[in-house]
Amino acid sequence: MKIIHNATSSLIFNLLEDTLLRYNFPWHYSPITYPFGTLISNNPHPFNFTNYPIVDGKIQNDVGALLQPILLDCIDKLGYPCDQIFRVRVVLQPRTAEQYTNDPHIDLPFPHRVGILYLTDSNSPTVIYNEKYDFYLKKTKYNDFPTASFSYFKENYLGRETILHAVSPQRNMLLGFNGEHYHASATPNDVDRRVIINFTYGMLTDAE
Repeated sequence: MKIIHNATSSLIFNLLEDTLLRYNFPWHYSPITYPFGTLISNNPHPFNFTNYPIVDGKIQNDVGALLQPILLDCIDKLGYPCDQIFRVRVVLQPRTAEQYTNDPHIDLPFPHRVGILYLTDSNSPTVIYNEKYDFYLKKTKYNDFPTASFSYFKENYLGRETILHAVSPQRNMLLGFNGEHYHASATPNDVDRRVIINFTYGMLTDAE
């Protein structure tokens, strides 16, 4: 795991705030609930709002065109080999009356790194677990990757999961870690919104 404070220049971060935190930014509702059950979360409000500026390595909108060079610079600072940004999610989690940790998950079905650039301060940590997903398990055992990610945790770790790191969001802080670790977000109860840029990246040869 690696943490970098003041990850972007003040001018760049101001641009990100002006673009992503403005009132008319195009957010889309995302329920983020597993359709086949829950793991450890007791969160009655698991939804959030998202925007996907980059999907499958391809820029989807003007936000993706803005973020790509900024995130490539972040990846360079994290110091791991990369020839592809696989996916970028801008995520807003609204305030809840209590703080809830969402269910552990894995972002992609192949080896990758995860980066998170925090746009707001909050008391709601990103929780990284010691437990890891097996990217090389027999895919025929499950219908799809979300089922595999959920079921693998349930069958191997549920009730025995342990926290490796719990990272509290700070403005302009960059977090990087290996995407094989199960991880989860938490909802804020101290501010109105928790906003992050989540991006996955790595080598195309690992994704094949």
